[in-house]
Amino acid sequence: MEKQVRAAEMLYHLTKPNQFVQIALSRVNELEYEIRVEYSNSRDFSAVETGDVFTLSDLHEAMNVYRDCYVALLRKGYCYWGLIPRDRNEWERTAEKNRLLYFIEEYCHLKALKELREWRDEQADKEGVRHSAVFSDRNLRTLATFLPQNREELMNCPGIGEAKQTLYGSELLTICRRYKRKFSTPLPSILPKYKYKDGEEERFRPFRVKRIPAKNSSALREKVLRIGETGRDVQELSILSKIDDRETRRRVASAANKLRNPEVTRSIRHLLFDEGPQVRQFMLRAIISSDLREEMADDVRLLLEIEPKSYNRALCKRILAQ
Repeated sequence: MEKQVRAAEMLYHLTKPNQFVQIALSRVNELEYEIRVEYSNSRDFSAVETGDVFTLSDLHEAMNVYRDCYVALLRKGYCYWGLIPRDRNEWERTAEKNRLLYFIEEYCHLKALKELREWRDEQADKEGVRHSAVFSDRNLRTLATFLPQNREELMNCPGIGEAKQTLYGSELLTICRRYKRKFSTPLPSILPKYKYKDGEEERFRPFRVKRIPAKNSSALREKVLRIGETGRDVQELSILSKIDDRETRRRVASAANKLRNPEVTRSIRHLLFDEGPQVRQFMLRAIISSDLREEMADDVRLLLEIEPKSYNRALCKRILAQ
Protein backbone atom coordinates (compact mmCIF):
# COMPACT_ATOMS: atom_id res chain seq x y z
CA MET A 1 0.00 0.00 0.00
CA GLU A 2 1.46 3.28 -1.05
CA LYS A 3 2.44 5.52 1.83
CA GLN A 4 0.98 8.92 1.25
CA VAL A 5 0.03 11.81 3.46
CA ARG A 6 -2.29 14.31 1.94
CA ALA A 7 -0.95 17.01 4.19
CA ALA A 8 -2.85 18.78 2.22
CA GLU A 9 -4.62 21.83 1.20
CA MET A 10 -2.12 23.59 3.36
CA LEU A 11 0.30 26.30 2.39
CA TYR A 12 3.22 27.29 4.53
CA HIS A 13 4.01 30.99 4.77
CA LEU A 14 7.46 31.55 6.16
CA THR A 15 10.19 34.11 6.35
CA LYS A 16 12.13 31.90 3.91
CA PRO A 17 9.49 29.87 2.01
CA ASN A 18 11.84 28.16 -0.43
CA GLN A 19 14.15 27.03 2.33
CA PHE A 20 11.22 25.58 4.26
CA VAL A 21 9.92 23.63 1.25
CA GLN A 22 13.36 22.15 0.63
CA ILE A 23 13.83 21.11 4.26
CA ALA A 24 10.29 19.77 4.73
CA LEU A 25 10.20 17.82 1.47
CA SER A 26 13.64 16.40 2.17
CA ARG A 27 12.63 15.20 5.62
CA VAL A 28 9.31 13.74 4.43
CA ASN A 29 10.94 12.01 1.48
CA GLU A 30 13.30 10.28 3.91
CA LEU A 31 10.19 8.84 5.59
CA GLU A 32 8.89 7.70 2.17
CA TYR A 33 5.88 9.96 2.37
CA GLU A 34 4.52 12.47 -0.10
CA ILE A 35 3.17 15.96 0.60
CA ARG A 36 0.69 17.70 -1.65
CA VAL A 37 0.51 21.45 -1.18
CA GLU A 38 -2.66 22.98 -2.56
CA TYR A 39 -4.14 26.46 -2.66
CA SER A 40 -7.54 27.51 -1.43
CA ASN A 41 -9.55 30.71 -1.75
CA SER A 42 -11.32 30.12 1.54
CA ARG A 43 -10.44 31.97 4.75
CA ASP A 44 -12.46 29.67 6.99
CA PHE A 45 -10.64 27.07 9.12
CA SER A 46 -13.92 25.19 9.60
CA ALA A 47 -14.69 24.79 5.89
CA VAL A 48 -15.86 21.38 4.73
CA GLU A 49 -16.36 21.81 0.97
CA THR A 50 -14.38 19.61 -1.43
CA GLY A 51 -11.06 21.18 -2.28
CA ASP A 52 -11.18 23.48 0.70
CA VAL A 53 -8.73 23.63 3.60
CA PHE A 54 -8.53 21.17 6.49
CA THR A 55 -9.27 22.29 10.03
CA LEU A 56 -6.32 23.00 12.30
CA SER A 57 -6.91 19.81 14.27
CA ASP A 58 -6.72 17.82 11.04
CA LEU A 59 -3.50 19.56 10.15
CA HIS A 60 -1.91 18.69 13.50
CA GLU A 61 -2.90 15.06 12.99
CA ALA A 62 -1.48 14.95 9.49
CA MET A 63 1.77 16.60 10.51
CA ASN A 64 2.70 13.97 13.08
CA VAL A 65 4.63 12.13 10.36
CA TYR A 66 7.26 14.85 10.30
CA ARG A 67 6.81 16.40 13.71
CA ASP A 68 10.52 16.66 14.45
CA CYS A 69 11.13 18.80 11.41
CA TYR A 70 8.01 20.85 12.06
CA VAL A 71 8.84 21.67 15.71
CA ALA A 72 12.41 22.61 14.82
CA LEU A 73 11.13 25.11 12.27
CA LEU A 74 8.58 26.58 14.66
CA ARG A 75 11.34 27.31 17.12
CA LYS A 76 13.00 29.45 14.47
CA GLY A 77 9.81 31.44 13.97
CA TYR A 78 8.46 29.73 10.87
CA CYS A 79 4.67 29.61 10.65
CA TYR A 80 2.06 27.43 8.96
CA TRP A 81 -1.28 28.30 7.44
CA GLY A 82 -4.17 26.14 6.25
CA LEU A 83 -5.17 28.97 3.94
CA ILE A 84 -3.69 31.99 2.21
CA PRO A 85 -3.88 35.16 4.33
CA ARG A 86 -4.39 38.26 2.24
CA ASP A 87 -3.05 40.56 4.93
CA ARG A 88 0.71 40.42 5.54
CA ASN A 89 0.12 41.49 9.15
CA GLU A 90 -1.84 38.28 9.60
CA TRP A 91 1.03 35.97 8.83
CA GLU A 92 3.51 38.13 10.69
CA ARG A 93 1.26 37.75 13.72
CA THR A 94 1.16 33.99 13.20
CA ALA A 95 4.95 33.84 13.06
CA GLU A 96 5.04 35.59 16.44
CA LYS A 97 2.51 33.13 17.85
CA ASN A 98 4.49 30.14 16.64
CA ARG A 99 7.68 31.42 18.22
CA LEU A 100 5.78 31.35 21.49
CA LEU A 101 4.41 27.86 20.92
CA TYR A 102 7.94 26.70 21.65
CA PHE A 103 7.93 28.48 25.03
CA ILE A 104 4.58 26.96 25.98
CA GLU A 105 5.58 23.45 24.92
CA GLU A 106 8.99 23.66 26.55
CA TYR A 107 8.44 25.74 29.70
CA CYS A 108 4.85 25.25 30.91
CA HIS A 109 4.89 24.79 34.71
CA LEU A 110 2.69 21.73 35.25
CA LYS A 111 2.06 22.32 38.96
CA ALA A 112 0.98 25.90 38.25
CA LEU A 113 -1.22 24.66 35.42
CA LYS A 114 -2.92 22.14 37.72
CA GLU A 115 -3.62 24.82 40.35
CA LEU A 116 -4.90 27.26 37.72
CA ARG A 117 -7.24 24.62 36.32
CA GLU A 118 -8.61 23.79 39.76
CA TRP A 119 -9.22 27.49 40.43
CA ARG A 120 -10.86 27.94 37.00
CA ASP A 121 -13.18 24.96 37.46
CA GLU A 122 -14.23 26.14 40.92
CA GLN A 123 -14.84 29.69 39.64
CA ALA A 124 -16.92 28.44 36.72
CA ASP A 125 -19.06 26.33 39.06
CA LYS A 126 -19.69 29.41 41.24
CA GLU A 127 -20.76 31.47 38.22
CA GLY A 128 -22.78 28.66 36.68
CA VAL A 129 -20.98 28.85 33.34
CA ARG A 130 -18.87 26.50 31.24
CA HIS A 131 -15.25 26.22 32.37
CA SER A 132 -14.00 27.63 29.06
CA ALA A 133 -16.15 30.73 29.57
CA VAL A 134 -13.88 31.69 32.46
CA PHE A 135 -10.59 30.67 30.81
CA SER A 136 -9.78 28.19 28.08
CA ASP A 137 -7.14 25.52 28.66
CA ARG A 138 -4.95 27.31 26.11
CA ASN A 139 -5.07 30.54 28.13
CA LEU A 140 -4.25 28.65 31.32
CA ARG A 141 -1.26 26.96 29.66
CA THR A 142 -0.01 30.39 28.61
CA LEU A 143 -0.39 31.72 32.16
CA ALA A 144 1.37 28.64 33.55
CA THR A 145 4.24 29.28 31.13
CA PHE A 146 4.75 33.02 31.51
CA LEU A 147 3.68 33.19 35.19
CA PRO A 148 3.08 36.97 35.32
CA GLN A 149 4.21 38.60 38.54
CA ASN A 150 2.40 41.95 38.30
CA ARG A 151 -0.65 43.49 36.64
CA GLU A 152 1.31 44.90 33.69
CA GLU A 153 2.63 41.45 32.79
CA LEU A 154 -0.81 39.93 33.35
CA MET A 155 -2.47 42.43 31.00
CA ASN A 156 -0.04 41.46 28.25
CA CYS A 157 -0.89 37.76 28.50
CA PRO A 158 -3.18 36.40 25.76
CA GLY A 159 -6.80 36.09 26.86
CA ILE A 160 -6.47 38.70 29.62
CA GLY A 161 -8.37 41.90 28.90
CA GLU A 162 -9.53 44.64 31.23
CA ALA A 163 -12.68 42.72 32.19
CA LYS A 164 -10.81 39.51 33.04
CA GLN A 165 -8.15 41.40 34.97
CA THR A 166 -10.79 43.26 36.98
CA LEU A 167 -12.66 40.05 37.75
CA TYR A 168 -9.84 37.58 38.32
CA GLY A 169 -6.54 39.50 38.31
CA SER A 170 -5.79 39.34 42.03
CA GLU A 171 -6.50 35.61 42.28
CA LEU A 172 -4.47 34.79 39.16
CA LEU A 173 -1.47 36.76 40.40
CA THR A 174 -1.68 35.09 43.83
CA ILE A 175 -1.37 31.69 42.13
CA CYS A 176 1.28 32.70 39.59
CA ARG A 177 3.53 34.35 42.20
CA ARG A 178 3.93 31.00 43.97
CA TYR A 179 5.96 29.69 41.04
CA LYS A 180 9.12 30.68 39.24
CA ARG A 181 9.41 30.94 35.45
CA LYS A 182 11.51 28.23 33.82
CA PHE A 183 13.18 30.55 31.30
CA SER A 184 15.34 33.64 31.71
CA THR A 185 14.21 35.73 28.73
CA PRO A 186 12.77 39.03 30.03
CA LEU A 187 9.00 38.75 29.88
CA PRO A 188 8.20 42.25 28.56
CA SER A 189 10.25 41.55 25.43
CA ILE A 190 7.96 38.60 24.59
CA LEU A 191 4.42 39.37 25.61
CA PRO A 192 3.73 42.68 23.83
CA LYS A 193 4.68 41.02 20.52
CA TYR A 194 2.36 38.12 21.23
CA LYS A 195 -0.60 40.31 22.12
CA TYR A 196 -0.81 41.84 18.68
CA LYS A 197 -3.69 44.19 17.92
CA ASP A 198 -4.98 43.47 14.43
CA GLY A 199 -8.04 45.73 14.44
CA GLU A 200 -10.58 42.89 14.46
CA GLU A 201 -12.88 44.87 16.74
CA GLU A 202 -12.90 47.91 14.46
CA ARG A 203 -15.15 46.21 11.92
CA PHE A 204 -17.96 46.14 14.50
CA ARG A 205 -17.75 49.83 15.40
CA PRO A 206 -20.44 50.93 12.86
CA PHE A 207 -22.96 48.65 14.61
CA ARG A 208 -22.25 49.93 18.11
CA VAL A 209 -25.20 51.36 20.02
CA LYS A 210 -24.88 54.18 22.56
CA ARG A 211 -23.40 52.76 25.74
CA ILE A 212 -24.39 53.44 29.33
CA PRO A 213 -21.44 54.06 31.71
CA ALA A 214 -20.87 51.23 34.18
CA LYS A 215 -20.78 52.81 37.65
CA ASN A 216 -20.58 49.50 39.52
CA SER A 217 -19.74 46.73 37.06
CA SER A 218 -19.48 44.00 39.71
CA ALA A 219 -23.03 44.65 40.96
CA LEU A 220 -24.35 44.78 37.39
CA ARG A 221 -22.73 41.46 36.52
CA GLU A 222 -24.22 39.82 39.60
CA LYS A 223 -27.62 41.25 38.70
CA VAL A 224 -27.49 39.79 35.19
CA LEU A 225 -26.41 36.43 36.63
CA ARG A 226 -29.43 36.40 38.96
CA ILE A 227 -31.83 37.25 36.12
CA GLY A 228 -30.43 34.40 34.04
CA GLU A 229 -30.76 31.94 36.91
CA THR A 230 -34.20 32.98 38.20
CA GLY A 231 -35.93 34.25 35.06
CA ARG A 232 -37.21 37.30 36.97
CA ASP A 233 -37.02 40.93 35.79
CA VAL A 234 -36.03 39.80 32.28
CA GLN A 235 -37.19 43.14 30.88
CA GLU A 236 -34.10 44.75 32.45
CA LEU A 237 -31.78 42.78 30.16
CA SER A 238 -32.49 45.21 27.32
CA ILE A 239 -30.98 48.11 29.32
CA LEU A 240 -28.19 46.00 30.76
CA SER A 241 -27.16 44.97 27.22
CA LYS A 242 -26.05 48.58 26.63
CA ILE A 243 -23.77 48.83 29.67
CA ASP A 244 -20.22 49.85 28.80
CA ASP A 245 -18.73 46.70 30.31
CA ARG A 246 -18.05 43.73 28.06
CA GLU A 247 -18.41 41.11 30.78
CA THR A 248 -21.87 42.45 31.68
CA ARG A 249 -22.92 42.28 28.03
CA ARG A 250 -21.51 38.75 27.72
CA ARG A 251 -23.59 37.68 30.71
CA VAL A 252 -26.69 39.30 29.19
CA ALA A 253 -26.24 37.25 26.01
CA SER A 254 -25.57 34.14 28.11
CA ALA A 255 -28.75 34.79 30.11
CA ALA A 256 -30.76 35.08 26.88
CA ASN A 257 -29.37 31.73 25.79
CA LYS A 258 -30.41 30.12 29.09
CA LEU A 259 -33.86 31.72 29.18
CA ARG A 260 -34.78 30.70 25.60
CA ASN A 261 -37.23 33.59 25.45
CA PRO A 262 -37.72 35.01 21.91
CA GLU A 263 -38.81 38.42 23.24
CA VAL A 264 -35.66 38.73 25.35
CA THR A 265 -33.41 37.72 22.44
CA ARG A 266 -35.12 40.21 20.12
CA SER A 267 -34.67 43.03 22.64
CA ILE A 268 -30.88 42.56 22.71
CA ARG A 269 -30.30 41.70 19.04
CA HIS A 270 -27.71 44.49 18.72
CA LEU A 271 -25.34 42.28 20.75
CA LEU A 272 -25.02 40.09 17.66
CA PHE A 273 -22.58 42.73 16.39
CA ASP A 274 -20.84 43.42 19.70
CA GLU A 275 -17.06 43.82 19.48
CA GLY A 276 -16.64 41.03 22.04
CA PRO A 277 -16.38 37.62 20.28
CA GLN A 278 -17.84 35.75 23.27
CA VAL A 279 -20.76 38.17 23.40
CA ARG A 280 -21.47 37.34 19.75
CA GLN A 281 -21.06 33.63 20.46
CA PHE A 282 -23.71 33.63 23.21
CA MET A 283 -26.03 35.73 21.04
CA LEU A 284 -25.78 33.19 18.23
CA ARG A 285 -26.56 30.43 20.72
CA ALA A 286 -29.50 32.50 22.03
CA ILE A 287 -30.89 32.73 18.48
CA ILE A 288 -30.76 28.93 18.26
CA SER A 289 -32.23 28.27 21.73
CA SER A 290 -34.98 30.89 21.18
CA ASP A 291 -35.83 29.36 17.81
CA LEU A 292 -35.29 32.62 15.92
CA ARG A 293 -33.14 31.18 13.13
CA GLU A 294 -35.47 32.17 10.32
CA GLU A 295 -36.43 35.56 11.73
CA MET A 296 -32.85 36.69 12.30
CA ALA A 297 -31.29 34.99 9.27
CA ASP A 298 -30.51 38.30 7.54
CA ASP A 299 -28.61 39.59 10.57
CA VAL A 300 -26.70 36.33 10.86
CA ARG A 301 -25.85 36.42 7.17
CA LEU A 302 -24.45 39.93 7.58
CA LEU A 303 -22.42 38.83 10.61
CA LEU A 304 -20.98 35.91 8.66
CA GLU A 305 -19.51 38.35 6.12
CA ILE A 306 -17.42 40.16 8.75
CA GLU A 307 -16.99 37.59 11.56
CA PRO A 308 -13.26 36.84 12.13
CA LYS A 309 -13.66 33.99 14.64
CA SER A 310 -14.00 30.48 13.22
CA TYR A 311 -16.20 29.22 16.09
CA ASN A 312 -18.69 32.04 15.51
CA ARG A 313 -18.61 31.48 11.76
CA ALA A 314 -19.46 27.83 12.38
CA LEU A 315 -22.49 28.89 14.47
CA CYS A 316 -23.60 31.30 11.74
CA LYS A 317 -23.48 28.51 9.17
CA ARG A 318 -25.37 26.21 11.50
CA ILE A 319 -28.16 28.77 11.88
CA LEU A 320 -28.37 29.49 8.16
CA ALA A 321 -28.38 25.80 7.26
CA GLN A 322 -31.51 25.06 9.29
